[in-house]
Amino acid sequence: KRLGEHGLALVREIHDRKAGGTVNILTHCNAGWLAFVDVGSATAPIYAAHDAGIPVHVYVDETRPRNQGASLTAWELQKHGVPHTIIADNAGGHLMQHGMVDLVITGAD
Repeated sequence: KRLGEHGLALVREIHDRKAGGTVNILTHCNAGWLAFVDVGSATAPIYAAHDAGIPVHVYVDETRPRNQGASLTAWELQKHGVPHTIIADNAGGHLMQHGMVDLVITGAD
């Protein structure tokens, strides 16, 4: 819960700097509620921001070789109604290089 609260403050700060625009978040690996409890650890700020009405979009990299991102993280986000796009692992660098990512969150289970 505390991770979500701390992360929410960061997401809110980015949202305010973007004048209310969507906060684009890139995730790597899974540390959501399937691996932990309730809202998970790494995904907790995403759910907190979404529930607070802050528009977020999550780029979920597939996380090879087991594809935890493409299978677990994407499924969890879909169940919570969070807008997301599954991307190839290599696409994350491209998105960051072009300024399309505001925040990166990684799972460390």
